[in-house]
Amino acid sequence: MSIKLPYYKEVIINSKGTRKSQLRPKIKIRVFNKDRYIDVLALIDSGADYCLFPGEIGEIIGIENMKGGNKLDFFGISGKPISFYLNNIKIQVSNYKFPCEGYFSHKYKGPPLLGENGFFSTFKVIFDFQKEEIELVPK
Repeated sequence: MSIKLPYYKEVIINSKGTRKSQLRPKIKIRVFNKDRYIDVLALIDSGADYCLFPGEIGEIIGIENMKGGNKLDFFGISGKPISFYLNNIKIQVSNYKFPCEGYFSHKYKGPPLLGENGFFSTFKVIFDFQKEEIELVPK
């Protein structure tokens, strides 16, 4: 069983105000904590070691002690560390639901990132830019 999903078309506006469409490997996922969930658009990021989420998502799904899990510092494009905290969650892509170690931070304001440990360890990911399609094959 494989899951085929379209690339997300994002509108980009450059400094001159010119608009163009850019394909991004973003997919709709459902993030669960017990019986609470939220649907979000997440970026599949082969350069991310873990699955990272803004703290607001953790609040919405009812993670009570977000800083209770193991702490890891991640360095993004700014080069400055952001502290994230481990919380065990579940993620659903299409009809496939799986456990995931998610790291949450209130200082992180980017999109949810689906990384190597948690997402790529669950799926074989095939990017087909020409077909504008992402195929996920559960391992």
